[in-house]
Amino acid sequence: MGIIVKFLVRSIFEKKLRTFLILFSIMLSSALFFASQAITDNVSNMFVADIKQFFGSADLIIYPDENSPRHYLPRTGSEEFLHKAEYIIPTLQASAYLSPERNKTVGVSLRGSTLEDMDTMCPFYTSDGNDVAGFAGKSVIISKDAADTYGLGKGDSLDLEINNEKHRFKICAVAHKEGFFTETGGTLNMLVPRQTLSSILGGTNLSNMTFVKLREGVDIRGAITELRDIYKQYAVEEPIPMEDIKNSFASMSAGFMMMTVIVAFMSIFIIYTSFKVITLERLPIIGTFRSIGAARRSTDLILLAESLLYGIIGGAAGCMLGLGVLYLITSLITPSYMAGYEISMEYSPFQMVSAFILAVVISLVSSILPIIRVSKIPVKDIILNSTDKNAKSKRGRYIAGILLLILWIVLPLISTDELALVFDTVSMMSSISAVILLLPAIISGSLLIFEKVYSILFGNVGSLAAKNLRENKSILNNIALLTIAISSLITITTISDSVLYEAASFYTRNTDFDIYMVDYGADRSFEQSLLAVDGVERVCPNYTLYGVDVAGSDYKLGAFTASTH
Repeated sequence: MGIIVKFLVRSIFEKKLRTFLILFSIMLSSALFFASQAITDNVSNMFVADIKQFFGSADLIIYPDENSPRHYLPRTGSEEFLHKAEYIIPTLQASAYLSPERNKTVGVSLRGSTLEDMDTMCPFYTSDGNDVAGFAGKSVIISKDAADTYGLGKGDSLDLEINNEKHRFKICAVAHKEGFFTETGGTLNMLVPRQTLSSILGGTNLSNMTFVKLREGVDIRGAITELRDIYKQYAVEEPIPMEDIKNSFASMSAGFMMMTVIVAFMSIFIIYTSFKVITLERLPIIGTFRSIGAARRSTDLILLAESLLYGIIGGAAGCMLGLGVLYLITSLITPSYMAGYEISMEYSPFQMVSAFILAVVISLVSSILPIIRVSKIPVKDIILNSTDKNAKSKRGRYIAGILLLILWIVLPLISTDELALVFDTVSMMSSISAVILLLPAIISGSLLIFEKVYSILFGNVGSLAAKNLRENKSILNNIALLTIAISSLITITTISDSVLYEAASFYTRNTDFDIYMVDYGADRSFEQSLLAVDGVERVCPNYTLYGVDVAGSDYKLGAFTASTH
């Protein structure tokens, strides 16, 4: 037994290229499987973190919607729910506009709240040790991004346009870029006293959004029902609808899973073909060991142990590679306004273990058929080299290959939008299977042509060389393995580029432009200068107006965009 093990270990290290090919295919399959499982949770959690910056630790929000009788919430009503909540914090949200320079307007999201309520719900820290003693009257806390961008600091004044009227506020603190003060989407977040904002909007103690944090053990669905009974004409919702967020990324995950299935399918063929070559190469040695008393089970277990070793090494490496793939995918699909965020790596131990198990299963399942075939060969046939006497006709194999080839051509033609993912996956797998099944015929046909060409170029020596290739099963299997390896790399590269492109364009797939520019002084001459740039095919100018009043309503649109195309 020790001699057999030493021989197999030495053989593994001698065939470095084949070993690398097997390990690479297993590693890639497990890495993609891991990334496909984790990508939805990973990206969803990033967006949840972004949303939480605004809603803080709140479990529920209450606000007036289009069916509400007023634009502000009633001042009473929630008292009966206090015993089920850690906090119920009313706030006042409003839109404002900052004009840091001529012909330039920046949207501002104003929150009216007390410092105590903000510290409870969305804690923040200022650049001067949380010294916000002057937070009263027309004072404002701005973010460090706003301060750095527009050259503002503590003690400076800024004019904010609220309801078409300008109001001068004094900056009492500059907050670090975290929580509520993380700028996203080009809108600045600022905090003002609630009483001050209420007075500007023409009322006292106004609120249009209430944040609710439930006590531990309180059922969120029951709480929503109870609060909707209290606030009958107002909206009560979860601030972070996890199911909706995850569903929005489901198609992205499905695309990566499709790529994983195809790569795993190709890996199975690579390992299967590799072990066919391995068993054929080791057939004489196996025959020798069995002729001197080695049991059939012993040689089978050694070959299975080799397959298991490939699976363990490939699976472990695949899990590490999967982390890199997950990081790369997440960074590619992160929208530009979240570019400053730290890319999170959210995954579970189950996802890691399942990817490792998949690698081991692929390796064992792919190699077991060649091992069983060798195991069934009698020792006499191995010694006399008569293992091919009872070879079955390959006609059925070629018929199956042709049918799969037809399936590959037909499926995309009859595919619908709903079944496109399934049909495309089956089509690609059919094309790979068809090529593999028809490969012996393709090789034999090519060798027949080369035999004639070689006989002309090299005489009888060339013809004999071509015949030897055609009759050498080990060489034919190596050719098949090389063909599968090359086609796998091409397929994997193509699918990877396509899926990554789809992922990267997840947020812009309904748009038809390559570059977006913001220029507040643009005019017709600027448009013509852009058209004169080499490579620019078309320019679509837009004009955005902020703070647009809606006729017959007190509502104000945050932004209204008009386009000439």
